[in-house]
Amino acid sequence: MPAAFPLSAVPVADPRHQLEVIRLEGDMPSPVDPPGGCHFHPRCPHAKVGLCDLGRPPSLEAVGAARAAACLRLAELGGVHV
Repeated sequence: MPAAFPLSAVPVADPRHQLEVIRLEGDMPSPVDPPGGCHFHPRCPHAKVGLCDLGRPPSLEAVGAARAAACLRLAELGGVHV
């Protein structure tokens, strides 16, 4: 799951600092019967029909020194959403 989504909900101690809260639409996928492709695609604003909803879930890839992401569009989006 892209880290930007849960991190946008974390409060910041500096009241002058405003974060954009990203609200996800839809329901969590079933862990018993997950959707095909990326399991997060039904709720992801960056999901692309015909790519993210097909095949196997994406593999975890390093993004910087201390972060990782599993996204089929990671290279295309430049890691900006993780």
